[in-house]
Amino acid sequence: MKIEIEEVGKTEEETLQKIEEKLGVSREKIKWRIVDEQGGLLKNLFGKASVRIHAVYEKPESEAEIAKKVFTDMLNFFYITKKVTVRESTESIALIASGRELNRLIGRKGATLEAMRYLINKIVKKRVGDAKVSKPIEIDINSYWSKRQKSLRDLALRTAGKVQRFKKPYTLNPMPAKERRIIHKTLQDHGQVKTYSKGEGYYKKVVVTPKHAGEEQN
Repeated sequence: MKIEIEEVGKTEEETLQKIEEKLGVSREKIKWRIVDEQGGLLKNLFGKASVRIHAVYEKPESEAEIAKKVFTDMLNFFYITKKVTVRESTESIALIASGRELNRLIGRKGATLEAMRYLINKIVKKRVGDAKVSKPIEIDINSYWSKRQKSLRDLALRTAGKVQRFKKPYTLNPMPAKERRIIHKTLQDHGQVKTYSKGEGYYKKVVVTPKHAGEEQN
């Protein structure tokens, strides 16, 4: 985002300090030029001088801004024009869109939605750099992911109840890492059961087992 401002001060240094304070960045990050300088005779006659400086600052796009633009471009690719809402928390950046025509972008068991989320995270990392990425990006269409999280939490609690009742481990169906994390997180403070993952890649499963047995979470 380009920000352009002009400031006036008694000297070049004073004017640049005003610009730095207004933009919140150092002058090294600003392109600037003097557009008007009154001194010399005017200063001798009236004891006044002024320097007007025009400054341009190219503000880097935030992760949320980049992610929103990428998601919007993806929707436009499918000839879908929808407003994308951004909800940012300390844990993630959520991109939210709704509309009946968007249902086809969810896919079977959210597979298409997950693929889009993966691509958006990859694109944002490439643009801002891995070291500057502060939080993961999630996307939700027609509240699919919100409902899925609730469903996973309910599944975790139901399975924990079975484990307590029958005193034996239960293995859930394969699920992606983000869904396994919901199961682990839901039961992490449970007094009677614990969880761990087994398998490889997409076929990795969560096992819910009595507290006295099991392995580490993964």
